[in-house]
Amino acid sequence: MALNLYPKGVTPPAPQVIGIDARASRVSTVPAPDVRGAPATFTQYDVDGTDTLFLRWQYAPDGWAEVQVAPWASGQDAREVALHVAQKLRFSTTERVRLPAQVTGVPQNLRPILTNICGPLTSDGWRWWAGVTYGTEPATTDSDAQRAKTLDVSFRPSVEMTDEIRAELNGKEDPQPNTTIDGHQAFFNPARDPNWRELLTVYDVQTLTVEIDAYRGTRDEQGTKGLFQHLDLAGATRDWRPALVVD
Repeated sequence: MALNLYPKGVTPPAPQVIGIDARASRVSTVPAPDVRGAPATFTQYDVDGTDTLFLRWQYAPDGWAEVQVAPWASGQDAREVALHVAQKLRFSTTERVRLPAQVTGVPQNLRPILTNICGPLTSDGWRWWAGVTYGTEPATTDSDAQRAKTLDVSFRPSVEMTDEIRAELNGKEDPQPNTTIDGHQAFFNPARDPNWRELLTVYDVQTLTVEIDAYRGTRDEQGTKGLFQHLDLAGATRDWRPALVVD
């Protein structure tokens, strides 16, 4: 299940599932019950025999929200689940999305354009991922152009590699450390030139893995290593839980 909130003036693109239209044997859009008094629609794709459901509504004037449910294996009705999540959402213009650590020291020419949190839907799950994306382009710029010049800072639990987890990752393990930073093992891939990507992954920082991915035009003289040293990691722990559990 996924939830997307789009900023004012941005309409979710159609088709809603990128790259599957050629394989979608059935696409249907029907009215859904109102969500908090706003008209809503269900859109359902049948791809390779697996239904993917979208519930879309305007959560604010000229601002869209979308809940995606796919595939639903619990035996519950996907439409009921999507509506339940939509009705339980809490919106705020003053509260920040809670993260496992505070991102500070970001170059002043950047602004946050995306907060991404992934986690289990049950309170006992531990696998989560949280990150913030910053961009250089103004809010009125096309979203694809905004993503072309970005700085990503993300956090996730450090994992003790076992045969079971290694098999689950299927060759997608983190790269081996090639340096240290502040006493922590790290992998550093420097930029070839000022317009190239620079990547820093720092392992086992208070039981977290921290990754900083800086594309062209988003770094200042401190680079990714300097930004890491400015992060506020006080209280960071792998026991952090994203506020995604829906009762």
